[in-house]
Amino acid sequence: MLTTEPVTNAKEARKIISFYEARWKVELFHKVWKSEGTKVENLKMHKFESLEKVAVMYAFIACRLMQLKDMGDSKAGEKSPCTLCLSTQQWQMLYKATYKKLPNKDNIPTVKWAYLAKAEYDLQSRVVDV
Repeated sequence: MLTTEPVTNAKEARKIISFYEARWKVELFHKVWKSEGTKVENLKMHKFESLEKVAVMYAFIACRLMQLKDMGDSKAGEKSPCTLCLSTQQWQMLYKATYKKLPNKDNIPTVKWAYLAKAEYDLQSRVVDV
């Protein structure tokens, strides 16, 4: 790995590596925020203040999407209830939007289900131009 930072021992090397790992999270956040998750770049507003407010809200949503992805990809996400990261109303709305029917409120799905259902919903809601 190339760096302009001085590295003279293993502890300093681990510190530099942690910077690069954090940088990757920041890059992923911007990808989710700008294109994949919220499409903030597609916003068209007349006033900068309005754009700024919506962009901040979308940034929060992008963080939540990243959290859902991280939890859904983990081993714990396969067994943990989705109420760890979504409210009851949120997961029920996601269920209804994905399956077009009301969920069984006593059978709370897993975090992994929520992550995959969100991805499926996104695929279903895309419009393809031919």
